[in-house]
Amino acid sequence: MRREVVYALTIGIGLWVDQNGTDWPVKGEYLVDIACWIIFATIYSRGERVERVEMLTVLAFATPMELFFTEVWHLYEYREGFMPLFVPVGHWFLFDLGRRFSRHLPEKWS
Repeated sequence: MRREVVYALTIGIGLWVDQNGTDWPVKGEYLVDIACWIIFATIYSRGERVERVEMLTVLAFATPMELFFTEVWHLYEYREGFMPLFVPVGHWFLFDLGRRFSRHLPEKWS
């Protein structure tokens, strides 16, 4: 399956499960955490060195900034109080999805 489809389905279904699974025996957030990290780890293990470095770089920048914006500046807050574990890898999914889509845009848009 194309990675763009995996990202889109993971984000769409994952956000729905997170939102609607608050009363499930296993919270939806935890299911999404596990699924996202499995997908991330699979991509990481199969990726070339350059991509693995990019993945870790996105995590290294996005995670502290996410925590800073929520815990220090209080720009927004999470429903359960603290950042879900799927958020850092979600930043990678969005970054890579945007990069992949940008390859198909007309050059005059760049």
